[in-house]
Amino acid sequence: MKVVVFDIETVGISWDTLTEHEQAYLLKSVKSDEEAEAEKGKLGLNPLTGKVVSIAMYNPDSKHGRVLLEAEGNAVPVSEPDEDGFQFVTGTEEELLKAFWDMVKSYDAVITFNGRAFDAPYLLLRSMTYGILPTKNLLPYRFSSKEHIDLMDVLTFYGITRKFSLDFYCRRLGIPTPKTEAASGDKVAALYAEGKLQEIGIYNKLDVIATNSLFQMVKPTLMAYSG
Repeated sequence: MKVVVFDIETVGISWDTLTEHEQAYLLKSVKSDEEAEAEKGKLGLNPLTGKVVSIAMYNPDSKHGRVLLEAEGNAVPVSEPDEDGFQFVTGTEEELLKAFWDMVKSYDAVITFNGRAFDAPYLLLRSMTYGILPTKNLLPYRFSSKEHIDLMDVLTFYGITRKFSLDFYCRRLGIPTPKTEAASGDKVAALYAEGKLQEIGIYNKLDVIATNSLFQMVKPTLMAYSG
């Protein structure tokens, strides 16, 4: 079975670009200024108030990958694969999404970490805003590993046990964590604001490398008898 590991990084749109009605709707349940600021910081978590700035994809068989980065900022295209076998390609969000769907269609299954709850719906809704037609069903029957292997589902036995972050799983299972002092999921927005798209891409790359390492651990063990 030909599989690809993928992960996305997102940021929120400017709060000031929202209408007063939209702002009021998003803040209708907050009770303090602190809660309001926290709510504003969550814009990147929703595809209606955020956008995709990086998509990393990795083929475990060929050991090659690609990071699709938004063109703005100081991102530098890399024509040759780096030391980890990744090539960086830049473009607008629309171009990134089109490139993703063009590449993912050639794989039998996708591998993600929490991709059913976040990455897949986000990509689908962002693609919808551009009228881009998906080439693959990223949300097939949940209890099957034939088309989408979400490692969060595998590791929690489909929500029966407690969920942990990718960073925590990696640390406990002896896998190099993608989280560093310079880059982590909660720092993506700040890096984007500073125009450091290349740093976001590198973090995204490390995410799929870690996800693949985790997949290689669960595949012969927890997934030995999965359908």
